Amino acid sequence: MRILAIFGLGIGLLLAATGGLAQVVAHGAPDYKLCASCHDFKGEGKELVNAPAPAGQQDWYLRRQIQNFRAGVRSYAADDAHGIAMALMTKGITSATEIADIVAYITSLR
Repeated sequence: MRILAIFGLGIGLLLAATGGLAQVVAHGAPDYKLCASCHDFKGEGKELVNAPAPAGQQDWYLRRQIQNFRAGVRSYAADDAHGIAMALMTKGITSATEIADIVAYITSLR
C-alpha cells in the first residue's frame, strides 16, 4: 500500500510539474506519431503489421511494456521481427517524462 501511495505521489508531482494532464497529453501527441505508423492514429492497432491496439489499455501496462521493450526484456528473439522493430522504436524514447507523455496521450484515446 505504501508503494502505491509513493507511486501516486510521483505521478501527481509529474503532472504538477508539467502543468497538468491536458498538457502532458498534448506533449505526447507529437511523440505518438511514430507509434501511429503501426498502431494507428486512434490507437486501434493494425492487424496487417501485427500491431495491437494500445487504446483502452491501462496506463501502468503501457508504461511497463515501453520500459520492457527499451530494456530488452521483451522481443529480442531472433524470429520476432515485429518485437525487434518495437524494441528499436522505443529506443527513441529518451526519458521517463517522454514515456509519461506518450502513455497519457494513448490513454486519452478511448
